[in-house]
Amino acid sequence: MSENNFNKIDIAFKHSDLSIVMPVYNSLDSIHRSVNSFLKLSEKLLNNHDLSCRLFIIDDCSNDGSSAAAYDLSKLHNNIFFTMNDKNIGPGLARNKALEIIKSGYVGFLDADDEIIINDYADSYVKGLNLDADWITFNGWFCNDDIKNSKYDFDRLTNNTEQLATKCRRGELDGSVIFTIYSLHLIRNNYLSFPEGYYEDISFAYKAMLIAKNRYISNNYSYKKHNIDTSIVNTISKKHIKGLLNAWLRVDIILAEYNSSNFQFDRLYGIYGYIANLIKSVIISEQSSQYKKELFSFLYIKIEVHSDILNIKYNHKTKKELLVEYFRKNFPKQKPSFIADLTNFNNN
Repeated sequence: MSENNFNKIDIAFKHSDLSIVMPVYNSLDSIHRSVNSFLKLSEKLLNNHDLSCRLFIIDDCSNDGSSAAAYDLSKLHNNIFFTMNDKNIGPGLARNKALEIIKSGYVGFLDADDEIIINDYADSYVKGLNLDADWITFNGWFCNDDIKNSKYDFDRLTNNTEQLATKCRRGELDGSVIFTIYSLHLIRNNYLSFPEGYYEDISFAYKAMLIAKNRYISNNYSYKKHNIDTSIVNTISKKHIKGLLNAWLRVDIILAEYNSSNFQFDRLYGIYGYIANLIKSVIISEQSSQYKKELFSFLYIKIEVHSDILNIKYNHKTKKELLVEYFRKNFPKQKPSFIADLTNFNNN
């Protein structure tokens, strides 16, 4: 099996071309569903709007047969390109490899366990393209046990940069890139790329929405997100803790130039939210008590580095702030019942 046919791309890229980037890791059960949705989108755009669409698959050292499946698909379709990493580098750095190849046009992102909703995705893209938007976003379905839930933050999206900055600082917007199409001009001119580690989407997504000059927000449900138990967002480890806290630090730097009268309040609200989500993820995980203690110890060490921020007087007490404060106060005591006590506190 050839490991790379990215270098065989000889199709001229146009301003209106759409490139979809899909990192793959052990997704054999879902990859054909994802790719088939791309192929139907490509057919729709070509036949109805004379627009070209291509897919870049980057396999991140899968060991379940995904690599061979992706390679075979690239051999069957001249608008699918495939490469395989020499080592596992994570979805963010894998996406960067495709971004280096794409010459112009627009870029969308597809996870290998999800699918594009054909008509709505095409409509969102074409309308954004006709408006010369550099940032095209849309609603999506979160599917769990055949129940479809709307994207939780969609009603919070706005075309007002100042309001977006506040919502980003407070961590109130979804940081996934899969619900947005970006002009390559926006990416190149602002040196956008994905960092290493988990939660790599957040800083990319937040920065892009803030610096975009012409945004288009589509009401279409254009993307179907499947809830997979083994996906990164449904598991917890030291990599998750490190990744999410690093994401907050990157966002904090990005937002430094977007100051506001409530800057410190919103900043605290945001970091409390990130930490509370990590605490809850450990609580509800099916890990052993011993491993939970290890994760809590790792988390405690990581957040105490930012004690100068967390110790600022903060009078707005919500459940998540109270949870973080309870954790910081009681973890050092190392009571045998700490995990049970923390769980009860969170549930009450």
